[in-house]
Amino acid sequence: MLTEFLRHGLIDLDHYEKKGEHCVHLFCALQQKNIFKSTGQRYSKLTFVVLFFSQVNIMTRVARYHADRTNQKLYFARLACQQAEQTEHVQQVQAYRESAVFHLQGAVLAFLQELVRYYRLNDPSPTLKSIEEQMAAKGQVSPEVNVMQQLAKAGFIAELKRAYRMCQYAPEPSAPEPEDETLSNLIIKVTQTPQAWLPDTRILREWHRDLTQLIDGFRNEMVEF
Repeated sequence: MLTEFLRHGLIDLDHYEKKGEHCVHLFCALQQKNIFKSTGQRYSKLTFVVLFFSQVNIMTRVARYHADRTNQKLYFARLACQQAEQTEHVQQVQAYRESAVFHLQGAVLAFLQELVRYYRLNDPSPTLKSIEEQMAAKGQVSPEVNVMQQLAKAGFIAELKRAYRMCQYAPEPSAPEPEDETLSNLIIKVTQTPQAWLPDTRILREWHRDLTQLIDGFRNEMVEF
């Protein structure tokens, strides 16, 4: 709804973000223009205020903590998965899948930058360890970092990190072993490609979903620090 109003130039966020009563004035103005009727939406004044300010809070967070970069990397990863599913060219599929891995890892790093800004730390290249140490120096703990550290040890973040490392280097070739050239051995050789370590799009989409839900959950719990 808010996106539709912005597209039609009906909302000035800088103006309506300042005072709550302005939101009520906006509601009345939109009612007079029959905007709700034309979009098929029916809202009470209270519902509109809640929905409006939930969207404003999201936009404010994006501006204040540069959350747009995290969102952008998540979008790029989803786009890469879509492209990998829409092509049958082997090299292009690999390129898109590796791209999805890079963007998912980039989303993790971008969210760490969000945490640095949120906790007002001085850390231009943050890691989970560096944020933990800086928070400890202030006598504080980041619950987000604690959860992400657990997932980085045994969880989808650990799997993502492994895939990211594998994307950086050529996989070590296995030592050749003499064997009979039977039909079954030939099939195994063909199916065990050098890209066998690369996650398929199903797994990449699961990582994307898990990371998106994780970040959204953190953001919902993060209040003014």
